[in-house]
Amino acid sequence: MQSRTFPSLPQAGRLEASGGGEVPLEHGELVVPPVIRSFAMDKDAVTKLVEAYISIWNESDDEVRQASVDELFTPDATYTDPTVVAEGAEAIGEYIAGARKNFTGMLFTFDQVLTHHDSVHFSWQVGPTGGAPVVSGFDVAWFEDGRINRVHGFFNGF
Repeated sequence: MQSRTFPSLPQAGRLEASGGGEVPLEHGELVVPPVIRSFAMDKDAVTKLVEAYISIWNESDDEVRQASVDELFTPDATYTDPTVVAEGAEAIGEYIAGARKNFTGMLFTFDQVLTHHDSVHFSWQVGPTGGAPVVSGFDVAWFEDGRINRVHGFFNGF
């Protein structure tokens, strides 16, 4: 079985000061309630996680795909789109395996990645290599400790 290592999501905690600028949270005895903390995510690391996620949709080997799902998603992760609510990494892997049967010989790709705090939004499409997409949409994912904890998928025109 092939093992993969996914990048962690470095976060820099900071308090946004009312007069402008930032105050690092790790210095002094400043105690900041979680509701006013703000976090910056490394876009390159997030993009690599999106690449890993899309590669799962393109993986034809069931065992390799499920091992990748188990590594990329938290054990209690959820995947929701207009057709399913899959709870847990095993259910997510089973859903992807079933969905792939509708796209035999096609390739999933993604476009623009937008990120802030602990979430990411990206558009995706699937179609024949070099051809027009047959389905497209976008996903919004939330992270927990560098892994995907929740995904909401949307289909264009659905």
